[in-house]
Amino acid sequence: KESEPVVVGQLEGIEEVATVEDALSTFQNILSVYFTHLLTAPTASTTTHTSTTTHTSAVRIVELYEAAKLSQGEVWLEADSDMGTLLSVKLPFLGFVCTIPPKVGTGIHRSQWQWKHYAHLGLFEQAKNAARSQYHQQRALNNASQLVLTLESVFGAGYLERDIETPPRFPLSTAKLALKQFVKEYTKVVGANPFLQGLIQVFTQQQRTPDRVLAWVISNTVFTESGGPEFMTKALRLMHTLQFQ
Repeated sequence: KESEPVVVGQLEGIEEVATVEDALSTFQNILSVYFTHLLTAPTASTTTHTSTTTHTSAVRIVELYEAAKLSQGEVWLEADSDMGTLLSVKLPFLGFVCTIPPKVGTGIHRSQWQWKHYAHLGLFEQAKNAARSQYHQQRALNNASQLVLTLESVFGAGYLERDIETPPRFPLSTAKLALKQFVKEYTKVVGANPFLQGLIQVFTQQQRTPDRVLAWVISNTVFTESGGPEFMTKALRLMHTLQFQ
């Protein structure tokens, strides 16, 4: 049950702030914008000023929310900017009230806000965790789809077929150069370490048993996580050059 609000020094023109239910609904909408942007990652050619502003304000609101968690609901907002003005309009819909407004002509350009619904932090954390969980699930699906498309692009549409008799052939010098360039680029990238360590083990084991065909079992996440935006394609191209099937 929501307790009666205690409002100190409300911002002029704002007589009341959102209820817990309305604030939670607004927060969920902001989280949707925040995580959707992370999934879509629009390019400069497709990003509009409106979408950029909406996402930026969502990021700032999430940052203010995280700050409020650590300060018993108290946050400070830079008021002398377009984003500060925009946030000062949005914050009441999340249950924030302005306790110390900026004073024009005094050099004080920050305003202090108090989160009225700090006592209901658990509800907002549940909403954030649910949105984050959904984001990670969708991101995993997107990464898996991208991996399949990249495999088809590098190895061809029949990449799952075992064609032992006619494997792709590359000159040894080409394979050595590709390996050297790849190691040089990714040797200091922590996320690429599992792939590089696995590749070393494959080479070592192949030297010990040259009369055997080895199977290297690799988790999809080795290609889709932590190596960087181009790691998946470059790692698969290297494997293709080294005649993996």
